[in-house]
Amino acid sequence: MNSSPGCVDLLVDRHVRAGRGENLALVEHGSAGRRCLSYRQLQQLTIAAAQELNIRLGGSRRQQRIALAGSATLENIVYWLGAMRAGHLVFMVPPTLPTDQYEGLWESFDPDLVLADYSAVPIDAEAMTSVTELAVEEVELHGLCEVSDIAASLDLRPALVLATSGSTGRPKLCVHSHRAFWQFERMVSRRLWDIRASDRVLASTGPFFSFGLQGVHVPLSVGATAVLFPEWQQHSDFLEAIETECVSVFLAVPTLYHLLMSRATRSYRFDALRLSLSAGERLPQVIRKRWQEWTGAQMLDSIGTTETFAPYLSETAAGPAALQQVEGFRYSERVHAGGSESAAFSLGVSGGCLMLGYLGNGASEMLDPVPSIFETNDLFVRDDDGLYFVSRDSERIKISGYWVSPQELEEFLLADKRVVKAAALPLVTAEGLTRLRAYVVADGSGYSGSALVHDLMKRIREDLHPRALRPDRIELVVDIATTPSGKLKRQELRSLLTHPCAEAGAVLVN
Repeated sequence: MNSSPGCVDLLVDRHVRAGRGENLALVEHGSAGRRCLSYRQLQQLTIAAAQELNIRLGGSRRQQRIALAGSATLENIVYWLGAMRAGHLVFMVPPTLPTDQYEGLWESFDPDLVLADYSAVPIDAEAMTSVTELAVEEVELHGLCEVSDIAASLDLRPALVLATSGSTGRPKLCVHSHRAFWQFERMVSRRLWDIRASDRVLASTGPFFSFGLQGVHVPLSVGATAVLFPEWQQHSDFLEAIETECVSVFLAVPTLYHLLMSRATRSYRFDALRLSLSAGERLPQVIRKRWQEWTGAQMLDSIGTTETFAPYLSETAAGPAALQQVEGFRYSERVHAGGSESAAFSLGVSGGCLMLGYLGNGASEMLDPVPSIFETNDLFVRDDDGLYFVSRDSERIKISGYWVSPQELEEFLLADKRVVKAAALPLVTAEGLTRLRAYVVADGSGYSGSALVHDLMKRIREDLHPRALRPDRIELVVDIATTPSGKLKRQELRSLLTHPCAEAGAVLVN
């Protein structure tokens, strides 16, 4: 086993050393029932997993590449931590991808070992040993290395690979260091979000996405409890888990927050919930307002990418509802192409938790280097309180002389409680003019589709400005594709333009 546990010392070992070994570290709320691990049990299991991995890998002492296909299960988290403890490079992937997507990822990552937990579809992989079986393995706890602050700040060994969501194109593999976990805890978890040891934290997506993984490493880094929810059938299941497990911090994308309110089947108790974290896409203020009124919990927005690992901008628990810079990152601004016609600008970042690089295809150990300034291609505007996210640079378009973002129209449509999802797309009309077209998914209860479209168009004409945001038509569709994390799949939205049209500007569901 590697002499240094790296970031696992931050996430597990230091809590045991401090006498908090019996504190609850992980709670899995799943179909197999409720399973729990204390920090002491988690330490023992990750050591057992590290030892087992080294046996499976033939005792090799050099860093190996291990792919873990799974969701937020105890086994997946234990093997993730165990692999990093042993000094290997871990790639966490979703458990239910089509075979061709797994093949594409393996071609890029070239794993030495692939393991799958019980939630994964049948793939060519070895099964993870259950935590019950791992617990009977004898492990040696003496000689564990304590990582100093100086050593942590210098630990640039590759620890983790995360794939970008693919919401804007083909996924890329981002390599992150052990140091990134320590920096996240110092710069964000405590300082900006005020995460406490008493918190119980639940993420709405699995640890194979950066935001989902925050639902695990953020609570573990401060000695709190991570609530794992590996399987769900309907959106109300999350609300049941928040209530049953007394969740105090919840992480989700704005689309999911909206769906949870739209599809709630009863009244829920949110007594324990104090903080809701949003990321992944633009946060409409109407969703923030409704969620905070419904739950009584403060909502904080943050902006990050898989490449930056941590958010490079975030609202703070004690500050205004505006994005602030995150300590450690360095920033550069680039005025949007609209120049003086637009107040928007894009940000480039360096430093902070920025990745080590992109993993090249195949067995090569070389990383594609990170540019001196990583261009986020995210657009912002500023006022005295801070920054506000507008859209991706590639999504901003010029209509009738105005620079606009389709998300502005989407946010307006979501203000109607009958609208479950909304998407807006630019198109060129027969006359050669650029316009927006809107698509909505409705809750379908007690009204006609044409009535909804009429109401929406009336409100748009009366209240939405500038006029460039007004769509040429609104169409009802059965669904709008989202990624596993809940974000709109914008690269697939163009298929909506081929959807057959109907009277009143609507495609009536069913």
